[in-house]
Amino acid sequence: MQKEKCKKIKGDLTSLKTKKAELDAAFKIGKEKRDFSEAKGLQKEMELKIEEIEDMLGVREVKATVKLESDANFGKEIVLNFEKELKHWKDFYQESGIDRVKLPDEIIITHEQAAEMKRMIEELGFNKILIIPDNLVGEPEVKEVNGKKVLKKPAEHYEELHKKMSEEYAETSTGGNYDNDAEDKDGNTDHKFGASQDKRKGLRIILTKDAQTLREDELFKETINKSVEDLEAGIFKEKRVSGLSESEYLVYQREYFKGTGEHLDDWNKGNCYTLLPGSRRPASGRVPYSFWYTDFRQLVFDSSSRDGRSDYLGCRLAGNFSLEVI
Repeated sequence: MQKEKCKKIKGDLTSLKTKKAELDAAFKIGKEKRDFSEAKGLQKEMELKIEEIEDMLGVREVKATVKLESDANFGKEIVLNFEKELKHWKDFYQESGIDRVKLPDEIIITHEQAAEMKRMIEELGFNKILIIPDNLVGEPEVKEVNGKKVLKKPAEHYEELHKKMSEEYAETSTGGNYDNDAEDKDGNTDHKFGASQDKRKGLRIILTKDAQTLREDELFKETINKSVEDLEAGIFKEKRVSGLSESEYLVYQREYFKGTGEHLDDWNKGNCYTLLPGSRRPASGRVPYSFWYTDFRQLVFDSSSRDGRSDYLGCRLAGNFSLEVI
């Protein structure tokens, strides 16, 4: 695909040189006749061709200044360099033992994606990139038994991801709803971590905000005491964003710890759980949520109904950008 793209760009550049010669000739004739209509038409064709080439070349870095006055980074320029980020995330997955996943040799986004990233930086204060590979966790299967949906087969790699992303911690704690979401036909819940299904698939960039707790950020605070249904009808639509999936959260939680020695959603600092509406528990239709329980040095997972609200429940807003494999 990359070779075909390079071949097309080379052909288009050759075509541009020909068009430039035609434009110069048309401009000369137009000057003599005092009629530049032909020259203007050729110029428009050249401009469209240049835009097409720029789209194919893509964008390798995004820069924008935070304009959200309530944000801690108000007035600061945020630079998203994809070459630097790609190296960082390749090293992260390798060092974390997730070496079965593959990231590309290069990341290039479209001009439309770059414009949307700039908007999120400027209007929302987003400043943090996660690069999520394809097939990170797989898909669970459910079936109906006696009128009830039960887990038939867990997602292939979700349990592995939970284990890798929580090494050195105490065993992850799970709530009753989260366990019940994973019941199989015999009532067992042995594969509770494999019972989540991510809504997003494929290689992607997740753009969010590097805040340790929801309560320390004015924008994230707007999500507290809002159900998933409230979020989808309100701030998700208004800000053109979504929330993290369970796998994205696990990756971010681990990467944040590796970089800072601290944990996202530390209960002792923020008194808040993070909803993960990018995932669902397909057997029950519930939505997972998580936080870090400092006193026991462990991650905690449970699930909420889509209309569930709590003063201790909020959401990390995020943008999703699908990537072409290069």
